[in-house]
Amino acid sequence: MVWSFTLMQQKESGLFVGSSNRSYPLRHLSIRVPWHDSGWNGAVCQYPRLNTACLKLKQIALKREDAAEEAVAGQSIADLDQQQWPCCVTERGMFMAPFEYTRMADHPYAETSKETHGHLLPTPQRHPPYSAPALPFRWMRSENLEAFARTYDLNISMDREPDLKFDTGWVQIKENQQPLLECFFDHVQSDRSLCFFYAKQVPLLRTTAGCLLVLAE
Repeated sequence: MVWSFTLMQQKESGLFVGSSNRSYPLRHLSIRVPWHDSGWNGAVCQYPRLNTACLKLKQIALKREDAAEEAVAGQSIADLDQQQWPCCVTERGMFMAPFEYTRMADHPYAETSKETHGHLLPTPQRHPPYSAPALPFRWMRSENLEAFARTYDLNISMDREPDLKFDTGWVQIKENQQPLLECFFDHVQSDRSLCFFYAKQVPLLRTTAGCLLVLAE
């Protein structure tokens, strides 16, 4: 099985600049995906309304439109306009798609906070076949920033973070984000790190601990 993650690919291709080039111990990745009734094969679920397990993820629960998905049930997103794609695409619901696709990604604050984030335009995000973007949630949380700064001697500080007119727990400014992301992915080694794909909820299994779905090298 082939797997990839966006920032690692950018770093290896030279598109992700400014890597620390430090040597860190090898680490592995865990990537959360929603349940899919057709094996995350790049198509809309065969029976979208019956897939209640994927509703465990907040953004899917808020955005899923059953009637719209049923109208294109079982169809490959390669044959659909992005407006017809199921909302699970943004939650890595197509990580076993055997084809490449590009999604126009919108920043979640671009519309709600135009004064501070309105300049962030829709950005094309390329997904190679059999790939999923790895998002280091814990590393991007502002309450963990100072601890990472001390542990890895990173030039980051909460003093750089902007004074926003709304509450957010996420690191915002590039000067903090980039060192954190570089440090995280410097622990990951191509062809050596493992990737664990898991779902928070799957059918016919009652657990709050999540379920391992795929192990990839």
